Amino acid sequence: MFNKSTLILIIFCLVNFGAHLGVLDPTLMEARNFITAREMIEDGHIWETTMNGAPRIEKPPFPTWLTALSALVFGRYDNWVMRIPALLMGILMIFWAYQLAIQIFRKHENVKEIAFISAWILSSTVLTIEMSRTGSWDIFYISIATGGFLYLYKGLLKNRMKDYFISGILLGLSFLSKGPAVLAILVAFIIFLWIDLRKQSIPKVSIKKISLLFFVMLSIGAPWFLYNLFFHSELVSNVGSKEAIIWTTKHVKPFYFYLIFPLYMGIWAIPTVIGMIPAFGRRSIDKKYLPLMAWLGINILLMSLMPMKKERYLLSIMVPTALLAGGFLCGISKDVMLRKRVPIISFFPVSIALILAPVGLMLFQESFSIASLEFFGAVLVSFLGIILMRYLLKGKFHHTVYTLG
Repeated sequence: MFNKSTLILIIFCLVNFGAHLGVLDPTLMEARNFITAREMIEDGHIWETTMNGAPRIEKPPFPTWLTALSALVFGRYDNWVMRIPALLMGILMIFWAYQLAIQIFRKHENVKEIAFISAWILSSTVLTIEMSRTGSWDIFYISIATGGFLYLYKGLLKNRMKDYFISGILLGLSFLSKGPAVLAILVAFIIFLWIDLRKQSIPKVSIKKISLLFFVMLSIGAPWFLYNLFFHSELVSNVGSKEAIIWTTKHVKPFYFYLIFPLYMGIWAIPTVIGMIPAFGRRSIDKKYLPLMAWLGINILLMSLMPMKKERYLLSIMVPTALLAGGFLCGISKDVMLRKRVPIISFFPVSIALILAPVGLMLFQESFSIASLEFFGAVLVSFLGIILMRYLLKGKFHHTVYTLG
């Protein structure tokens, strides 16, 4: 499973996610996680989680257990220590997405290239970087669920009991990280599986093995919830009522709010949008276009049905979107028109923006100095933009993609 490509991805993620990990102050969600983790250690409230001494069951405990474990290992409560589990989950998500792409595009002649570029794109999106540096719950459940999807896919292809078993463990831990939200992304992935595998010759689906998967998943994911339901029923009722009010009155956005998701692909936004257009996507991604679009679309639809909407919830669609973008960018080599135009349309504006970074610094920073560290950084960014422009004009696709990452 580990090779040169995965090693490069891991090193890239360590740099991308880990730089200045402890600099920013904790967000509200992080603070709640960090406080609960500290009380787990100091007060021994491991199963019955607390915050400021009061019971807190709004969030499942698995991410907090890992955060507390990190604090125990390092013997301190510094921000960077408490964020290490999130960083590791970000790296695992990239690794599992790479392996999942290998399985999905297994019949493609450039399968390893597609997998690497898809994982490269995923690791450099705005939301992935942000959430891999933030000790909140989202990166945990999405990362672990991605691993669960990988082993479920392998189980269906190879009909091996151990793959179903591992998938059940990972999906159970994902459930223990975010609760019922996992069921929504699991439904979207199951629809993807049905569309992707229905016309392929795969072993007959074993009811026994699928039952094992869900039994293991529920055995791991359900006990904490059931414990609270039976032993803290009044608290569960109060929290449920409060959460129902929050989900219908706070952060309420229009139904179409999540259609902004390409923006969170960052520099990959334009090729992502182009790849989603049937006329272009089908020509490049071929038979994988419809399943990936269904996976992405069902996810967005299910999230859009809820009144409360937050940008970080879009992390759940970053994996299928990255696979779609990676498959599209690798597939354009088969089409002369797309190969010449897509990179220019997608990345020429990015290169111009990078080249003009020092000018922007001079125009918008009040106290400007050529000797400052900020100006030095802007010059480096400008130099990167020049390199990117050069690769674009010479038609060096791979160099362009890796420079952007």
